[in-house]
Amino acid sequence: MFPAIERDLSKNQLFQSWKKKSVSEQLLGEPKILQEEFSSEWFRKLKNVIGDGPLTSRFLANLAEYIQCIQGLDGYDNIKKRLEKVDEGFYPVVSEIEFIYFLLLKTSSSCVHLECTFDTERKKHPELKVDYNSGSAFFEVTSVQDYKEMGSILQYFNILTALQLSIKTIYNLRRKIVIEFSKYPTEKMFVAIYKMLNKKIGKKGTDAFYPILFQEETDDYRLTFSEGNEVIFDLPTNLFEKKIKEKLDEETRHFDVGKPNYIVLDVTPIVLKMSSLEEKVREYFRYTQNKTVWGVLLMSNRWTFKNLEPAYKICIAHQASPLIDTKRSLDIVSGLLPQKIY
Repeated sequence: MFPAIERDLSKNQLFQSWKKKSVSEQLLGEPKILQEEFSSEWFRKLKNVIGDGPLTSRFLANLAEYIQCIQGLDGYDNIKKRLEKVDEGFYPVVSEIEFIYFLLLKTSSSCVHLECTFDTERKKHPELKVDYNSGSAFFEVTSVQDYKEMGSILQYFNILTALQLSIKTIYNLRRKIVIEFSKYPTEKMFVAIYKMLNKKIGKKGTDAFYPILFQEETDDYRLTFSEGNEVIFDLPTNLFEKKIKEKLDEETRHFDVGKPNYIVLDVTPIVLKMSSLEEKVREYFRYTQNKTVWGVLLMSNRWTFKNLEPAYKICIAHQASPLIDTKRSLDIVSGLLPQKIY
């Protein structure tokens, strides 16, 4: 049978075997640039939040790439200070760093201005001002990941990813674990899922397992254990409708009316398909009096662990107001961002 759940994975022998192999292949470790930027205490706090496992290693590798790209920008020190706190604002600032990185793939660094390095005409303070050929666009970047239960979700994602990678490394079998939740996942639910997996595939008294493929469905979730190479959590969209509206209302206050204003909303943990969320944003614009925001960019990085590369996608949900030129709004965004990610 597989070991009982250990949140830090320190006693999970399957994971430790995978980790030993992966360290030798330089897949794990703390990137040098992050060691230079942050203290050992910062790494400890971060791993206490999301665990010390495959997801953490991939996260650090990607963050190192983004930091290296943006650290020369005026105002970077303010972003670094926010990142150092590892508090409820941690995930939104990571989303901001990722979006700045995307901008710099196509837009010159001289055109990207970070918060506290500029003012709007009405002395507002959006997080980003980006110059384009005939003016400036303004962006606020936020995330739906800054809720208290997120830590538990990330920790158990780490554990199941460790299980999947351990099976691949030790037994040379590719397995994909997809969990579609019908309600908000709790720690009790995750423990039940792990025990179910243990019972289904674990050989009693050994560290081996039955190489079966199956689907398990309850009132709380549907789990598919199939051939593949990733772990995916799919959380129900309806749980976040109120959260999305609150985020859009909150971020709107940072803009001047009449400017090309955009909210970038990182919805990574919610869905695999963006179409349902795009419709939610359009409903928001139809039923509110928000005439300040020109569009919402939905940013998603699928929770996978494949070659340490994130699978990003950005969708644009435009304002339906007759006061806003939709074509111009789209032209501005498409001129600033690399086409491959949206």
